[in-house]
Amino acid sequence: MKRKGSRMTGNDSLAVNVKLDLSDVPLLLNEYRRQFESELNSKDHQWVNNIYLVKSSILIGELEALLNANLAAKDFKNLWLAIPEIIEWSTVKGFMYTGGRREVHADISLQGFLKTVKPDAPLTLDLLRLSKVQCADADHNPTFRKWPVLKRLYAEIDYVGKKYILNDGKWFSVAPDFVSKTDADFARIPMSKLVMPFYQGGGEGAYNAGVAAAEPERYALRDDTKKVMHGRGHGQVEICDLFSIDRELIHVKLYGKSCVFSHLFSQGFVSAQLLQIDADFRKKVREKLAARFVDLVEINRKPGQDEFTVVYAVISEEKGGALRLPFFSRVNLNNTAKVPRGFGYKVELLKISVDERYAKTTKLPPSKKKGRAA
Repeated sequence: MKRKGSRMTGNDSLAVNVKLDLSDVPLLLNEYRRQFESELNSKDHQWVNNIYLVKSSILIGELEALLNANLAAKDFKNLWLAIPEIIEWSTVKGFMYTGGRREVHADISLQGFLKTVKPDAPLTLDLLRLSKVQCADADHNPTFRKWPVLKRLYAEIDYVGKKYILNDGKWFSVAPDFVSKTDADFARIPMSKLVMPFYQGGGEGAYNAGVAAAEPERYALRDDTKKVMHGRGHGQVEICDLFSIDRELIHVKLYGKSCVFSHLFSQGFVSAQLLQIDADFRKKVREKLAARFVDLVEINRKPGQDEFTVVYAVISEEKGGALRLPFFSRVNLNNTAKVPRGFGYKVELLKISVDERYAKTTKLPPSKKKGRAA
């Protein structure tokens, strides 16, 4: 008898879709090899025995019925849409929805999508399947990618004593004890006391450059335009997006789905590890720093206990100071943070709020109305 949810087996295929520069391939392959050769243990990989892909069509039908009921009741507490992957912000200025009259929304959000739904249209999963969200350029024209809205939906549902998660169109079953432990571990990661400017659009690169330009005495720009070339299979390494005078390694990402956060956490993991164990890497980092920041990194001395802080900064439109991450991202962060902490780093989260003026919908100028619909 098959279980309603099952883990990956030898009959299942594993596909990895990663957006990166060709020069970064050695770093990625080196990490894959390291992970492949490492021993799995129940302490560090608890998800192996606690998260299962739901394959039963009967159970999937029951979960979709519950989700449809929540949509009909407008109960959106544990539902949200998110950017699915790393975006080419040089061409993407926002997002358009099917039926949205080519109005550009600053972010992918459930609230933004609902504004495009006709008042008399029933809100169902079928509607989300048929509706599309499209990247848009500054002239309100489609660009880059388009996805079904349902594929961008993230949902958490409690059913018959278990938590079920809809992620990238697939349902997963999670053991209750593992949910509790994951949430408790995540709650112990402190929020940074840094006060950063509101995000005003343009992508992470524009935001980081603006922060560094506004406070050059406090922040050094260290984003992907200033990667460190490092040998022995590492390729180009991005030490962080912003390096503060207080030795904070700040990594910045727009709110997205689990794969986006995986990229964010991996950046912090790799750079923290190399900064700790590799004097040659520390030397190259110093060579890239402005004079004011050079002495913060010493070549012949490893970072001391609590001397450096890895800050994962997430740009989010959600109100308030709390930062809600998808469950799989909470699991990932809990596991990833163990290595920097073991090396003596502090690990913190930071929420970067969005300027409300930017968050508003941009309507299509009258002269453009004859353009092609999204």
